[in-house]
Amino acid sequence: MKKKIDYAYNEPKVLKELSDYVDATYNQHYVGRDNLQCGQVWESIGIGKEAYQAAIIKYAMRFGKKGGDNPADLKKIMHYTMMLYNEVFLRGKK
Repeated sequence: MKKKIDYAYNEPKVLKELSDYVDATYNQHYVGRDNLQCGQVWESIGIGKEAYQAAIIKYAMRFGKKGGDNPADLKKIMHYTMMLYNEVFLRGKK
């Protein structure tokens, strides 16, 4: 039997909101004429890791400045972190 976890930081709610954000924005990620997202292009030319890190830094530095404490910036950071995780630890290991 799995022990119920008493989450201190609303992790299930945060993950659900992040999942909803990714779903709602997924097809808005700069899909070009070849139907590729920017991240796919970055990965194909060997700069995925660095580009994802740069995007995380960009939105972290912007947080609190554009629209106040904008939750969308944090969701972008989390999404780019997921893409970075995929690039570094999961890509090619499906």
